[in-house]
Amino acid sequence: MSMFEQIACLPLFQGVSTERISRLVEKIPFHFIKVKSGETIVTAGTRCEHMRFLVSGSIRQVYRFADTKVTVACNLNAPDVIGAEFLFGRNNYYPFDVIADNDAGLLLLTKRNYLAMINSDRIFLFNILNLLSGAAQRMSVVNNVTSVMSPTSKLKAFLSGVVPPGAVNIVVNYVMRDLCGLIGVSRQALMTALETLATDRHLTYDSNSIKWHITECDTVPDGDLEN
Repeated sequence: MSMFEQIACLPLFQGVSTERISRLVEKIPFHFIKVKSGETIVTAGTRCEHMRFLVSGSIRQVYRFADTKVTVACNLNAPDVIGAEFLFGRNNYYPFDVIADNDAGLLLLTKRNYLAMINSDRIFLFNILNLLSGAAQRMSVVNNVTSVMSPTSKLKAFLSGVVPPGAVNIVVNYVMRDLCGLIGVSRQALMTALETLATDRHLTYDSNSIKWHITECDTVPDGDLEN
């Protein structure tokens, strides 16, 4: 696969021909880098100043919740984009660490150059708007968690806010007290929810970790009320 074909597979380049991409590369600086397995790509708290595309390989994204012993980690495989929603808006700081899970190739575009690309073709604008809309909709699920929702739905809603679409190898490491506090359920309710999901083969768990067997978190079903 040629470099232009690889770029055309990236989420925010969907619908763009390789010929169009080749012309863009002549006008806009496309910065390609290689990272080794285990190398840190992003540290939580770092300002997002580039659009980072994962062209090859895979990365591990680790989200740590402040003042708790809860982390949510997942893998993203190429082709994908890393934290695109943090390039714009008031909060431009990554909330997670990103580590190369194996040797990986990245394409970096500065914010200025990415805006120039958007202005060059409306398809780029539609692609980023769709991505930002999806991120906002996932967060709306988290923000709309209510006391009448089942513990299972609360757990899924909690994860949907931090696990990007297409993520695999989703693992939650936790201390029970902290995870219950984040989700807003009792210890017994969380244990019951985990046992139900384990019985349905959605996950396996022990006293300090949860491993999801699905590729990404299901959306919370409407009307899923607590019995």
